[in-house]
Amino acid sequence: MKGMSQRDAYKLAGYKVAHDKVADADASRLLTNANFQNRLREMERDKAISDLVTVHSVTSMLATVYEDARRYKQIGAAATAAMGIAKLHGLLVDKLEDVTRRPARSPDAPLEIEVEHWLTEHKLIGQQPNVESPTLESPNISDDLGMFD
Repeated sequence: MKGMSQRDAYKLAGYKVAHDKVADADASRLLTNANFQNRLREMERDKAISDLVTVHSVTSMLATVYEDARRYKQIGAAATAAMGIAKLHGLLVDKLEDVTRRPARSPDAPLEIEVEHWLTEHKLIGQQPNVESPTLESPNISDDLGMFD
């Protein structure tokens, strides 16, 4: 709110006022409050720090680490710095593991399930007694369907 009048800053901060003279008086009184002054200094300090930390500044720091690590033959540190730069610039994205857990009534139930058991549970095999049940080895299930990926 730098550069604004006290009245406008007071209103923008969300304070309700009956008219402008009340806003002027209340804003002036607020500025003399020690807790308010401390909070303003804290906010200004946080803003100054956040202005210093940018993609450019962090890239510069990591590039310095990378160069120093290479100079002193610290390959691990150099690789870590290079990966940090790549991640910072969106060249690498951490993979998220998609884990689908088997619903179970018991917390002791296994999290994994065998394919044959899953097929039986979902009535994909064993439905019709005279029809050959598809299995992994059976030609009835095609690998190119992606069913078991």
